[in-house]
Amino acid sequence: MEFTRNQESLALSRFREVGGFRGDRLTDVALRGMHGTGCRVDETVLERCDLAEADLSGAGVTAATFVSTNLRAVRLGGARASRVEVYYCELNEADLSGIAARRLRVHGSQAMNVKLDGARLTVARFEETALIRASFRAATLVHVSFSDTRMGGAPLDRATFEGARLVDCSFRGANLRGAVFRGAMIVGCDFDDALLEGADFRGAMPVGTTLPPGTDLSPPPPPSMAGEF
Repeated sequence: MEFTRNQESLALSRFREVGGFRGDRLTDVALRGMHGTGCRVDETVLERCDLAEADLSGAGVTAATFVSTNLRAVRLGGARASRVEVYYCELNEADLSGIAARRLRVHGSQAMNVKLDGARLTVARFEETALIRASFRAATLVHVSFSDTRMGGAPLDRATFEGARLVDCSFRGANLRGAVFRGAMIVGCDFDDALLEGADFRGAMPVGTTLPPGTDLSPPPPPSMAGEF
């Protein structure tokens, strides 16, 4: 079914009836703050829609496309996604913690301060997408690439990959100034021409990965116990 501007009530009725959107197309539909935990979004296109602050935790998303859609602060924790494409969307402050996504493409979007802690991403591409201060703590990334031809490299400055497992990922030319890789397992990753000024690799375990000479891989100091007694 197709829904356009001022058809929000019809779109929500459809959503409740089938437990999500299935084979639908939504254009200029405002669904800000909607609640749809555990829903399904399959073979659906959302263009210029507003889903800011929507709660879609635990959702299943398959063969869906998001274009110029506001996903700011959307909650997709624990969701499962496959064959999802995101173009020119805002994902700033979005919470995707624990998401399991395969064949994901994010292009030309804003994703600053996005949370992907504990996420499992397999075969994913982030292209021309700002991921400044993004958090990938304890995430598992396999065959994931970060690129930005406009900036000369993906903007990942101050991003966090602490305790993550990174396998066959490309950070070629990326801006990783101040990024944190403490305790990360880094297998077969490409950091060629990456900007690593101030990046923290203490306790990281690079395997088949070349890091700049002199990179500090020593164990990080234990957390301070001051003030606990």
